[in-house]
Amino acid sequence: MNVLEKKKDAICCCGIPLVREIARNDRLSYRVLGIPIWSRKSHVADLITRVNNTRDFDSRRLDKEIADYFSSVSLSTLSCKTDAANIAILTTKLRDRGGGDMRMIVEISKLLKSQYNIRLFVTDLARSSKSGGKLMDFFKKEFSISGISTFASDIKKQVKDLSEQIVRHNPRVVFVFIRPTDVWGAGVLSILKRETNIKIVYVVHAGERPNIGVSFADILPQASMKMTRSCALERKMDRCITSSSVLTNGSGILDFRLSQEEKNILRKSLGVKKDQFLTLSGGEASKFFDSPTVSEYFNTIKLFLERNENVIHCILSDFSKSQKRLIASIFADSESRSRLKLYKRTTEYKKFFAAADVFLDSFPMGGTYTMIDLMGIGTPYVVKINKEEPLLSFHEYQDPNYPYMYSTAKGYLEGVELLLKHPEARAEAINMNRKHYERTFSASACRALLNKIISNADDFQKIIEPYKGT
Repeated sequence: MNVLEKKKDAICCCGIPLVREIARNDRLSYRVLGIPIWSRKSHVADLITRVNNTRDFDSRRLDKEIADYFSSVSLSTLSCKTDAANIAILTTKLRDRGGGDMRMIVEISKLLKSQYNIRLFVTDLARSSKSGGKLMDFFKKEFSISGISTFASDIKKQVKDLSEQIVRHNPRVVFVFIRPTDVWGAGVLSILKRETNIKIVYVVHAGERPNIGVSFADILPQASMKMTRSCALERKMDRCITSSSVLTNGSGILDFRLSQEEKNILRKSLGVKKDQFLTLSGGEASKFFDSPTVSEYFNTIKLFLERNENVIHCILSDFSKSQKRLIASIFADSESRSRLKLYKRTTEYKKFFAAADVFLDSFPMGGTYTMIDLMGIGTPYVVKINKEEPLLSFHEYQDPNYPYMYSTAKGYLEGVELLLKHPEARAEAINMNRKHYERTFSASACRALLNKIISNADDFQKIIEPYKGT
């Protein structure tokens, strides 16, 4: 540890933050030991603030500003010819309890490690050590990792450093998973686009939000046609290849097994009796609420439990105190609350998935990888289609003939009850999903798509599918 170093957004002495820098509105403000002491006008603070507040899916204007801001940055490390054996992955921050982007990064690395030299680059390495310690250890052991810290007043030097780290690796392509508001990551992309032949494969993992840096992409892999539509019509980026295999899930979920004895033990620990069914939901807490005061999901679950007294319903999520109060108010007049079990999310979620009779999709926002895992594990589920906000709905990743997908809460509830009532229907659903998993999300299917993208890096026009308005 250095005596003095810039770490996160602070100057630290022996690891203790002394001076903290805050970018807000058009100013950079400084605090010493938490006490405000000084602020100044700053172009980059203004840019960061506008990026954080944008609601425009078309990032071209902001991306041009970012490119102009970093136009004075010139790289000292350059290579005119890239190495087809090298792959780079760029992300913002590692998170052990992260979403689909973290999973995609791990899956891509596992699927390609026997064919390519892979290196991970992180724009916020300091915070990654805290929030993603397990992933840091994984990448250090299996691959290699480097990055920078984020300090707004030093952003040009940091972006230059990270750009040069990537160029020294000399990758043919860089797979991009930066967060939607990562100005550091977008700055790196602007420089790579301007000064190198490295091809930018931008994976829009937060499709429901505006994403800066998208206009620097050479190709955008999309997991569904609705995402391709959004790119073409809202982001003004018609450079997509569309395949559900983009979700790159194939590193071994089919190998997961839970014995009947293990299932019985887990079900008993959840309070499920022999003559009762276990239904399950799980995911980030925000996915279950329409607003801070409304949850159609929990009103539906209340009705479901009242109609089916032989069911225990468990939810794996980290609900806040205010969310728990709303749940309590919804169930205040119902004895069915005793059969609703709330548990925190766990890394052993697969055991819960395998022990459940039926899984109930969260809504208004569904769970992509949740459904894919359920396909591989062999647990039937119902899907809630969000017609009003399709970017929050993941029904397009299913077999189009899967019968348990519903646009109304009424149909959704009836689908759950049908699956519980008929064991043969559950068996048919499991069989259909397993076949779809093999075709679409298995290791061979996902690796084939990744190799298709990489092998066509010299001319992505061969595989780009222009949006035709369907």
